[in-house]
Amino acid sequence: MTWSDWVARLLGRKTRTSRSVQSLAPELESLERKLGHVFHDRGLIETALTHRSHAYRSGQERTQSNERLEFLGDSVLGLIVNEYLYGAYPDQSEGELTKMKSLVVSRAVLSRASESIDLGRHLILAPGEVEAGGRTR
Repeated sequence: MTWSDWVARLLGRKTRTSRSVQSLAPELESLERKLGHVFHDRGLIETALTHRSHAYRSGQERTQSNERLEFLGDSVLGLIVNEYLYGAYPDQSEGELTKMKSLVVSRAVLSRASESIDLGRHLILAPGEVEAGGRTR
């Protein structure tokens, strides 16, 4: 089972947004090449890229934006980083491990990672969010 299958199963349903997955295919393929991963559930990755501004503007439920997946992803990322730090630094105290984790998952570090793959280009945003600089935030 892939991570995307696991997430879809965890959410209890396949997620879809109003845009055609076919229309996103070239952009998704570009993102997949950058990540080195092929997403098997196109609806799930489409939801992951859909900002609430687009979901709201297109009359979708708020749950069809990336916010629920972001909630889940924060926990998954935290678990992965915690497991790595716990094994890599066996002599560090809980407090020191917590400080290291905070640095790794900080907004600044994750923002640089996002910029390195030009993630903003792939986001599905409402026009107003694009004008407000949503692709670079």
